[in-house]
Amino acid sequence: MDTLSTMLFTQVAGAWVGLFLALALFSTILGDQGLARFAQHVLVGGALGYAALMAVREVLEPRLLLGLQTGAGDGWLWVPLGLGLLLWLAGLDALRRPADHPPARVALWRRLLRLLGIIPVALMVGVAVTVALLGVWQGTLLPQTMAALRTQVDAGATPTDWMTALLTVLLTSAALLFLTGHGSQERAPRPIQLLLGGWRWVGQRALWLAAGVLFARLAASRISLFSGWVEFVNRSVQQTGIWRWFE
Repeated sequence: MDTLSTMLFTQVAGAWVGLFLALALFSTILGDQGLARFAQHVLVGGALGYAALMAVREVLEPRLLLGLQTGAGDGWLWVPLGLGLLLWLAGLDALRRPADHPPARVALWRRLLRLLGIIPVALMVGVAVTVALLGVWQGTLLPQTMAALRTQVDAGATPTDWMTALLTVLLTSAALLFLTGHGSQERAPRPIQLLLGGWRWVGQRALWLAAGVLFARLAASRISLFSGWVEFVNRSVQQTGIWRWFE
């Protein structure tokens, strides 16, 4: 019975806290005020705390700490541990040093620590950028390029297949021409200039259409999020039992 009471109390308390934070965040539409900033700080702090906990439990503990205890990795595991400690120390020193402190009065070891702290930051940024570029190339650019190059139809294809292939080639080439062909047709004959100009015009409208579709999807996702937020507030109000007070 005590366990059931504790669970009910935790559920109701969580509903109250969630309702308060949701309404506090929604109060941002009234302007930049303390209640909204407090809710934002709580939200960011909770997200960072959860991310740090997951990093320790899912990454550092199984892949680094256990590896150091068992001797796996042939000593290479000390490298990320040392870089992490170096970044941590450099961050603490940057937090405790006043922003208006003249650089000439900073101790030599602090300047050296700051320079060494750039190494792990540069590694993290470089790895993140590389992974992002590889993801874009392998997940978007390369499949789209291969799909455009493989566009082919045979003599027995349906009119829909013919139109799809024609539009794929036309819009892809027109968009590429609009993005990369500025000033390339100035010395061409007049008919070629008109042809390329019309092709670029089609590419510009195709990019506008794609941007409109992306904006529509973004707006639809935001509307869905707002609907989910309204449903969450409604459920939280029901769980808190606030309507019983008015009754």
